[in-house]
Amino acid sequence: MDSSLAEVDQELFDLIEKEKYRQLSTIELIPSENFTSRAVMDCLGSCLANQYTESISYRRYYGETRVDPIQNLCQTRALKAYRLDKNEWGVIVESYSGSLANFQIFATLLKPHDKIMGLNITAGGHLSHGCIIPKKTNQKVVFYESVSYGLDPSTGTVDYDNLEKTARLICPKIIIAGASAYPRDYDYGRFKAISKEVGAIFMVDMAHYCGLVSSQLVNDPFLHADIVTTTTYKTMRGPRGALIFYRKSFEEKVSTMISPSIQGGGHNNSIAGIATQLRELETNEYKDYSRKVIENCKIIGETLIGLGYTLLSGGTDTHLLLWDLRPQGLTGNKMEKICEAAKINVSKYAVPGDTSSLILGGIRIGSPAMTTRGATSEDFKKIAHFLHRALNIALEIQADPMIGPNDFDNAVAQNPKVQQLKDQVHDFSIQFRMPGTDVLFMRNANLE
Repeated sequence: MDSSLAEVDQELFDLIEKEKYRQLSTIELIPSENFTSRAVMDCLGSCLANQYTESISYRRYYGETRVDPIQNLCQTRALKAYRLDKNEWGVIVESYSGSLANFQIFATLLKPHDKIMGLNITAGGHLSHGCIIPKKTNQKVVFYESVSYGLDPSTGTVDYDNLEKTARLICPKIIIAGASAYPRDYDYGRFKAISKEVGAIFMVDMAHYCGLVSSQLVNDPFLHADIVTTTTYKTMRGPRGALIFYRKSFEEKVSTMISPSIQGGGHNNSIAGIATQLRELETNEYKDYSRKVIENCKIIGETLIGLGYTLLSGGTDTHLLLWDLRPQGLTGNKMEKICEAAKINVSKYAVPGDTSSLILGGIRIGSPAMTTRGATSEDFKKIAHFLHRALNIALEIQADPMIGPNDFDNAVAQNPKVQQLKDQVHDFSIQFRMPGTDVLFMRNANLE
């Protein structure tokens, strides 16, 4: 019981070391990825992993109150991080994930077949908001009826006029602001006015940009929302988990939404990790980080535009951008594949006008992870040029008449230009720090 992982399970230890080196030597551009701190990792690996708790602190079903001060500290810090009055707002810190947190809200405040309204997935929306493409992947649309709103095609931003018209027609019970690949800020006041007019609850999912909200660099959803959910690991860069903020008028309904209604006991080690990360949100260092996240994302966007490429809405206000690859005749699937081969992590994503959930027209690019590692604006310009080279190599492979449509992946793996780019990306990436890890003591640095 007291032996280390390396002593007990060498096979698994090697797999973890291999992944550690992959993270060190890869340019991470997926907007939802980040690097957490040594302090958070200390919490995750602490004795709190041994402790099970159920229901609400100091009102436990089993009477396990020993870790209640930790949960209460997490709640206090969550309210403080977003400048909330404890007499007006409450927060639940036990949810396992953002998608589960959203479902917990629906299951608590809605009846079966009530209508929910969120951003269409081809406009950057998230499946947990009731998006119906593809229907078989989303249990939300089994229990509730989902209607989406979209973007103004002339601006690439939320079409509030059409949202209002649709809401008046269908009278949803919940209207959701927030997305997975929407690069602009939100007019929460307009959302709230529409919600109030049709009698809907106004919910904001700020999972992607919660750190920017805390640093007061984007509009504040708490001024208008009834419910706010968020994950804790994207721009917040904490551990996996989620928070549910609610106005006190909803407290009676939501106080039992976690246990015994939807899930079992919270993960106390993760709650402790969230608590220590919420403390970091109060620091000037973190606020400076948040500013750099936005600056770096704008830099990479401006560089791509300067190279002749098309971004949804023409740019970004936040930590991410959506690159429309259709003008180049390339799918997001192929761009993701060639970037992966060159040690650059991006994620394919739908863009407005896509009709297939499998063949997507764009990719998401985000700045949080590499900004955490210390990349500067000049570094992000270099990253944009790496992406430019990857795209051009992909187009060369795609145009080769000797390479069939099903042979693209094999051609990428064998292409010498891809290998050359991979080597350069590797050398570029390993120069940056990897928080929480002392790379000098990595035992299997050459495992790939």
